[in-house]
Amino acid sequence: MVLRELLARTERIEDLRDLFGALGFKAAQEHVPPGPWLGEDHAQTAGVRRVTLVARHDAFRVFALEAPDPERAVRCAAQRLALRAERGLACALGAAPRRLVCAGWRLGGNAPAVRVASFPLQCPSGRALSTLERLAPAPGETSLALSLRIGEALASEGVTPRFFKAFRAVLERLTDRLAAPRSRTERHALALSALTRVLFLYFIQAKGWLDGDRRYVIHRFDAALAARRAFHRQVLNPLCFGALNRAPAERSPGARALGRLPFLNGGLFEPTALERRYGTADWGNADWRDAFDALFERFHFSVRETEDADLVAPDMLGRVFEGVMDPTERRSSGSYYTPAALVREVVRTALEATLVTRFGLSGRAAERWVYHGEAPPRSVWPPGLTRLTVLDPAVGSGAFLLGALEELTALRQAAGDGPRVAVRRDVLAHSLFGVDLKLTAVRLAELRLWLALVADDEEADLERIAPLPNLDGHVRQGDALLDPLALARSLAGGRGESGSRAELERLGTARRTLFGLAGPAKREALAELTRAEAALARTLFEDAIGRIDARLAALLAGARDRDLFGRRRGLDGAERTLLRRLRASRRALRTALRRLVSEGGAPFLAFESHFGDILAAGARGGGGFDLVLGNPPWVRGERLPAQVREALTARYATWRAASERGFAHLPDLAVAFVERALELAAPGGVAALLVPAKLASSGYAEALRQRLAHRTRIERAATLDEGGSAFRAAVYPMALVAARADPSSQGQVATRLGPKSAAAPVPQRLLQSEGPWLLKPDATRVARHLASRLP
Repeated sequence: MVLRELLARTERIEDLRDLFGALGFKAAQEHVPPGPWLGEDHAQTAGVRRVTLVARHDAFRVFALEAPDPERAVRCAAQRLALRAERGLACALGAAPRRLVCAGWRLGGNAPAVRVASFPLQCPSGRALSTLERLAPAPGETSLALSLRIGEALASEGVTPRFFKAFRAVLERLTDRLAAPRSRTERHALALSALTRVLFLYFIQAKGWLDGDRRYVIHRFDAALAARRAFHRQVLNPLCFGALNRAPAERSPGARALGRLPFLNGGLFEPTALERRYGTADWGNADWRDAFDALFERFHFSVRETEDADLVAPDMLGRVFEGVMDPTERRSSGSYYTPAALVREVVRTALEATLVTRFGLSGRAAERWVYHGEAPPRSVWPPGLTRLTVLDPAVGSGAFLLGALEELTALRQAAGDGPRVAVRRDVLAHSLFGVDLKLTAVRLAELRLWLALVADDEEADLERIAPLPNLDGHVRQGDALLDPLALARSLAGGRGESGSRAELERLGTARRTLFGLAGPAKREALAELTRAEAALARTLFEDAIGRIDARLAALLAGARDRDLFGRRRGLDGAERTLLRRLRASRRALRTALRRLVSEGGAPFLAFESHFGDILAAGARGGGGFDLVLGNPPWVRGERLPAQVREALTARYATWRAASERGFAHLPDLAVAFVERALELAAPGGVAALLVPAKLASSGYAEALRQRLAHRTRIERAATLDEGGSAFRAAVYPMALVAARADPSSQGQVATRLGPKSAAAPVPQRLLQSEGPWLLKPDATRVARHLASRLP
């Protein structure tokens, strides 16, 4: 409380004397000339106007600097301290927002590393106060020891990047230690499954759920070492596959000997398909010792994403996803972690639009519910509102599904539903769906969703903890853009068969049944879901093959027609290309059908077969998801393989080069995702995506802009100027929110996130002309004025 009050009262650098005095430093007051101390050039470049020595401990000194750019000033001062190997801390005050900025240094690699941390002066978080308290000198502590410890404390502000770097290093090391299978990709997946389980164990032991011991895992490991037992085979495997995935009464004596453990169920504690094929990965005690020392025991864990401490929380798993990818892989896949604050704003904006365009609420009612927690009376709720469906077609680490879970739960609670843990489970069971091309992403998304349920469960009786749900039917691995069935339907024309009512009901029932089952019943339910998907897929494959056959017959019949002179008309270049694509698509579907018959399961994910019940009838009738949202990959077309580029061109009407002649940039992959999101949305449903800001101006996005402006109701087109720093990458995003509905003549496009009524608007009709979108209201007025004066 004292530190919080002192921070709030800090106005000048001299006030820092009291703050560091409260931390246990000896107060000092000595003016230090900036030029001689930093060097005239450095002092002038950093803008340092004044330097004062405000505190000391032994030979460790605390300097307060006055400068317009506090971060730059303290970094310069810390570099000066490091250069002369002096023990000390440089501090400065910043405005807008008011903050204390501190910099120290510590040895790192071949050169000293400067560490910088920032602390809010008003309403500092518990995490900030905890870090500040760690700067206090201990009785008898030497200046060298204090300097090293403060360097580490300031570095703890970067716990997230340090954690995912450590996670990646351990993952790569364990992958390399496996001898089988031969494919490194498969070894990587096996190692990731094992590490994900241990990571989950560290989160739940922080709640005391593992025999009441908050250091259960390492204690079991140490006991295994002492008894010369193999930790992996004799502790970890029985723990995951013999205890946590079974009710206490069904456990073997060996599993019961592991202590009082909850029955958690969940796909996390069942062998994956890869583990069933090759067996679970197995490492020796030395490998696990390295993993615990280098990763798990270096950090503290909390299941709450808003925990105020220097802890690893579930929201860091998005950074882990980014961290386990090579930089070249991340660039080629276009995958970037989305900051939680931005996710929240995009999800709220999307829900506000969905409540209006899909469910018919007034704009004012939707805004007050989403942003102020004031729910309309249930008597005016439209049907299906509690079963609103949300899809993220590029789920990544699950950031947007987690955001949707939070906001949908908040909407339900504002309307009087509860308790919170039950509402969250109901939202997850009926509303949230995701797809990603990478198994890594699917696993981390599942983990974060499970942890979101665990975080709110305050049950202390381990035997009464609700088992985790099965997400096999909700978060799926697959290609949201280019599955063979969707490509075939696009080439053949028309929507095609959607499956019989009985097949669709069977699919939906199987998914809902699987969600809450465990043990043998769960395995049978999973098999039934597989059979339901396969049966529907077979119907759809056969229908698509028949439609392609009909299209081929019509195309070839037209080629055999004769003109007025008796010559066969033949095929032009475009028709020959279509003929080749149709035949290739038919071959792919026939191969898939043979695999389906021989293996008994759908050979690839297709929305029409795996989510066919949702696409056939949304929450309010009219098939599709009520909301499709996310941050899809941004990949320049030139980086894509030629085969993928050709498939995108054949599949998506808006994925076209800016010009058919000469050199022209190919569209970004995000263009195809926008078109796909609108396809998957129900009538009146909403697509809300973070896309490259250049989609508003680039020539290659002209076809997409015209489609959006003329055939959808654009709710938002908000460029985010701070996007590069938020993403920690050179990317510049735009939040695009469009409803699958006809545009209104009076429609207004909001150009900022937040409540729509407070966002500056641009009339949608002004976006319907060719060329770049002008998304600044002032610029739009200027353009109209110039057009009237200079026609």
